[in-house]
Order: sequence, then structure tokens, then C-alpha cells
Amino acid sequence: MSKETEAVDHAKVSAETTAIQQFSEVRMALETVREEYSKIKIEGPEDSEGYKKAKDAAKEAGVLRRNIDARKKVLKEDALLITQAYDKTARELQAIINPIEEELKRQIDEVDDFKAKEKLKAERAAELPIRKEKLAKYQHTYTDDQLLLMGEVEFLQALSLFQQKEIDEQNEKIRQQDKENRKAQEQKQKEADLQKAREDAAQAERNRVAHEQADADRIRKEQEEKDRLPGRLKQLGEILKGIGNAPQQIAGRLAMVEDRVKGMTEADFLKFGEQYQEKANAEREQHMKNLGESQKIAMWIDAMLAIERPKLVEGSIMQNTVTEIVEYLEGAK
Repeated sequence: MSKETEAVDHAKVSAETTAIQQFSEVRMALETVREEYSKIKIEGPEDSEGYKKAKDAAKEAGVLRRNIDARKKVLKEDALLITQAYDKTARELQAIINPIEEELKRQIDEVDDFKAKEKLKAERAAELPIRKEKLAKYQHTYTDDQLLLMGEVEFLQALSLFQQKEIDEQNEKIRQQDKENRKAQEQKQKEADLQKAREDAAQAERNRVAHEQADADRIRKEQEEKDRLPGRLKQLGEILKGIGNAPQQIAGRLAMVEDRVKGMTEADFLKFGEQYQEKANAEREQHMKNLGESQKIAMWIDAMLAIERPKLVEGSIMQNTVTEIVEYLEGAK
């Protein structure tokens, strides 16, 4: 056991001994009544004598308890005064020694700090050219010593600030350019709106003229469509003829659709003609299925002969060849 520990234990025992002595009178009073009060028992609600003894004993016990608290309060107040005196004296003594200790520590720390910085600069000497190169494009006031003493995180933060400043400057240039562009665009839009207003007015006039012309054209086209009825019937007749209908059949079938195609626009008639052709083709396919081989050949030859001959150079080999083909087909027919 160390001397310090022995001193603490001795002081603790001494303090406990003092406390026991301070409460000796109360302890003696407690020892006198403890055994007597412990034997008091109330034997039920009808035990009036026991009840009175218990009540008197509880009252006396309360007096003893309050005496203990009062004595404790007085002793603690005395001890507090002593403690405060100890604290004041200790503070006065520390005020003498603390500045001396702090000055010595300051000098020691100054030397330790210098040595640590020199060690860091030596360890990071190889990093100096790299750091200077990274900062070369930026305007800065860092010395070589400052760069060497920077930790990696600190240096990266400093570099990041320069980079962010460069980005901010570029963004500001972009914002200014965007502002100028928007201003120019607004002016351009104003001019475009003015031009559009002029064009709209001109277009409105053209629309009016065009509407009048459209009405005239519509009337003319309706008349033309009526005048085109013979041609339309002829076109449909060619479709019917192409699938092998006899002239009387063609006339009868055309009579059935004459009123229908008479009032059609050109677009409606073209659509109708396509549908009519599809229907005729389907009819032809069904008709062909019902024909014999010789009839199919005869119809194919008729279809081939119905195609207009190509216009070729008179007397050329190709013209002679086409003539021979036609003569052969006519003979086969």
C-alpha cells in the first residue's frame, strides 16, 4: 500500500471518528429508548393502552429524528465553512504556481510544435511540387512552408475552394451570357410578333380571297364531277369487262351504281373505285376457280392482248419480238 493510499484511509477513519463523537449524545438517547420502543405493540383496535404508548413513543421518536437532522445541519454548515476556506487558500496558492507552469508548458509546446512542423515538412517534401502544380493555375498566396504543413484533407479543401471559385466564375459568365441572349431573344421575339401581326393581317386577306375562290372552285368541281359521270361509268365498265362480264351484264351493273357515283367527289370516287376493283378481283378469283383449264388460258391471253404494246423503235429487234409474241397469242386464242 502506498503512502498516499495510507494517508487517505487514515483521513477517512479520522473523519468517521469525529462524526461519531459529534452525534454521541443522540446515540446515547437512542440506545436508551430503542429496546423499550421496540417492544411496544398495539393488540388490536380495543387496545387503548397500547395505542397510547405507541403514540407517545412515536412522538418521542420524531423528536429524536429531528434532533439528528438539526445536528447534521449544524455540522455540515461548519464543515462547509472549513471547505470554503480550504478552497480559497488553494486558489491563492495556485494563482502563484499556475503562471509559472503555464509559461514552462508554453515554451515546451513551442519547441515541440517547431520540431513537429519540421518533421512534417521533411516527410511531405516530395508532395510540395505536386501541390504547387495543382495550385499553379489559381491565384493564391500560400508559401512553401504553408503547403508542406497542410494535411491532405486541409489541402484538398483549399484546392476545392479554388475549383469552386473557378466554377462560380464560369457559371456567372454563363448567366450573364444567358441574360444577354434572353434580352436579344426578347427583342427578336418582339420583332417576330410584329412581323407575325403583319403576316396575319395579310393572311387574313388571302384567306378571304381564297375562301371566295374555294367557293367558286367547289361549284366548278361539283359541275365537273357531274360532267365526269360518263368517264367514271366507263372506268367501272373496264373493271367489269376485265373480269369477263358480257356487255349486257356490264350495262345492268353500271345502272345500279350510276346514281351513287354521280354525286361523289373525286376522292370518294377513287376510294369507291378501289373497293369496286377489290370486289371485282374477288369475283374474278371465284370465277376462275369455277373455270376449266382452257377457259383460264383463254382469259389470260385476252388479258395479255388487252395490254397496250410498248412503243419501240420501228424495225428494231425488240419490236419484232413483241410482234411475234402478239401473233403467237392471237393464234393460240
